[in-house]
Amino acid sequence: MSKQIWLYSDTHFFHFNCIKYDSLPFRDEFEMNEYIIDKWNSKINKDDFVIHLGDLFVGHDVTNEVRKFLFSRLNGIVTLIRGNHDKKEDSWYTDYIGVEKVLPFYNLGKYFFCHSPLTITDYRGNKNVEEQLTLLRQVYDELKCEYVFHGHSHNPKSLLYLNHYNCIANKHDFEPINFKEKIEELGWK
Repeated sequence: MSKQIWLYSDTHFFHFNCIKYDSLPFRDEFEMNEYIIDKWNSKINKDDFVIHLGDLFVGHDVTNEVRKFLFSRLNGIVTLIRGNHDKKEDSWYTDYIGVEKVLPFYNLGKYFFCHSPLTITDYRGNKNVEEQLTLLRQVYDELKCEYVFHGHSHNPKSLLYLNHYNCIANKHDFEPINFKEKIEELGWK
């Protein structure tokens, strides 16, 4: 079987409040983690390429060793697009956890991968977010991209903006998104 490209976003591993905020059907964050791992590994093979669109770990009440162990259970070669909750140094993700690369964005031809939708206009007064999105929009234009795969937005109405697709895991029953199948389904070939 040939290697596949998979998209995943906002796993929020160990984030108990995510269950409450997003009305998820889990008793606790550990049940949620196991559900995500099962969904992830049911589709993604060891040699597949995974573009994780940010917010990998969020919970703070576990050790780094526990995070590393959880990540070691996930199939695939993972590139992490840094999200607003991915605050550790790149080397922590790559050298310690086992992520292949940490990037601010990724692109494959006309496809652009980032954490937040480029359509966000409400920065809630956060100048850093505003500056980051301005830079991402410039790169998107310079690379002549046409389509955006992102995460971040937990609002179900934001699953598809014009030329954007929201890969946030909990809006897709935590199913990994097959890149090739999704662009065909969306007519973005």
